[in-house]
Amino acid sequence: MNDITTALQKLFEGEDPSPKAHFTPEVNARLREAPYWESTSPTAPERARYADAMRLLDASQRASTRSQRITWLNKAADAFSASHASRAACRDRCDHCCHIPVKLSQAEAAFLGKAIGRAPTPASELSQTPWDQAPMSPCTFLEAGHCTVYVNRPAVCRTHMNMDRDDLLCRLVPGLDIPVPYADTRAFAFVSMHIAGEGEWADIRQWFPRAGSKAGVP
Repeated sequence: MNDITTALQKLFEGEDPSPKAHFTPEVNARLREAPYWESTSPTAPERARYADAMRLLDASQRASTRSQRITWLNKAADAFSASHASRAACRDRCDHCCHIPVKLSQAEAAFLGKAIGRAPTPASELSQTPWDQAPMSPCTFLEAGHCTVYVNRPAVCRTHMNMDRDDLLCRLVPGLDIPVPYADTRAFAFVSMHIAGEGEWADIRQWFPRAGSKAGVP
């Protein structure tokens, strides 16, 4: 099973949200609670923003060039984020998700590279280390709790939202895969794969390694 298949399986089947003996008591207590996100409802403006997101997502598939498709994809991602923001746990300087694997297509890596004036690692030079086995290391673009390419960040980052009441389940624990109630981004996954075509996929750290790191290694 390749990395993308594994990622899609996890996205569509979800994670087992039940308590585990190796989780902390605090995490297990949260997992036993009634889901917070099911007790909150989007406001009328948020529902309108979600509808906007779906229209923009459709536009991204009809655009004539790959660059235009990614531009519309990012616009759709921003509308999606706005439709969830008031109910999400995500806050300024909350950077747990900047330490987990971030899969990015070759097309989106090239789009990001052009925007920031830095060419991504050539696909032929990428490490064979699977993106989902990357260590819990900070994203190349994370500095002092802030994303240095925030305006140009990929759609996967724009739509990655924890819908719990706080960041408890996001907190990284080495060796543990704690289930987090992320916003449903399956529609974006489909469109991203459509835009990517036959290009390579890799972790953002592989496309853009930190200075001094070996090219293509997360």
